[in-house]
Amino acid sequence: MTSVDQPPAFSDGAAVIELLNTSIGYGARAVVDDVSLRIDRGEVVALVGPNGSGKTTIVRGLLGLAPVVGGEVRLFGVPAGRFHERWRIGYVPQRHTVVGAVPSTVQEVVASGRLARRRWWKPPTAADRAVVSRAIDVVGLVDQSRASVSTLSGGQQRRVLIARALAADPEVLVMDEPTAGVDVASAEALTRTLARLVEDGRTLLIVTHDVAPLAPILTRVVAVAGGSVVGDEPARIALSPASALAGGIYAHPGHDPHHLAPDDPAGPAPGPGWLGDPGLRGAPAAS
Repeated sequence: MTSVDQPPAFSDGAAVIELLNTSIGYGARAVVDDVSLRIDRGEVVALVGPNGSGKTTIVRGLLGLAPVVGGEVRLFGVPAGRFHERWRIGYVPQRHTVVGAVPSTVQEVVASGRLARRRWWKPPTAADRAVVSRAIDVVGLVDQSRASVSTLSGGQQRRVLIARALAADPEVLVMDEPTAGVDVASAEALTRTLARLVEDGRTLLIVTHDVAPLAPILTRVVAVAGGSVVGDEPARIALSPASALAGGIYAHPGHDPHHLAPDDPAGPAPGPGWLGDPGLRGAPAAS
């Protein structure tokens, strides 16, 4: 996203993310143990698994937010401890709102993401403003750019968070439950936003409990249980009756009880498994 008119030109080379026999934990306790995972440029990977399986810990470890206690994490071919271009990996946390104590507009929130690429005391340049404008356009919120984020729906606020991450021009975007707790229309809007990022050549790693809204853009599904990777399949296989993940995934029924069903704001609906509605099997997925 180096220009408002042209998609970013990302360099080719090593895998963007590699976990090599990696253990990640807190204190002396390893939550994730001996995990190996490679994500190549341009992939859209769903990381699925039940509560407590280690999905978020894997993400926190590769982002440097949780200690790696064994093995190695490599980012763009560089050991994580020696990787200094952190702006190349954008992070969209699992948050339901962007509303803070001080009222902020969409443009102000998105512009704050640009601080990853410039010193905070330096005024924004024309190039900075152009990148912020493109980020807002990519997520489809141009008409709301001067609106207070407090007036937006939950789905729109998720898109503001994505735009804020995009303001740093990342090559990889890591998202934690971007579609959780939003209605069907908002989930579809989010998927359209992510499809634009894929068209721009970005790599996506998405922690999710329901791949149904993401099925059109996914290239892989990686299943995690008990702190280990227990399955890794191309999306076209994982979302089909031929999936070898079916036995493992559907043997652990139930959505995350902390996530509300889109059509039932009063409480979560029982779910059939990590991949959500079994009816999505056979749904279109990226090849």
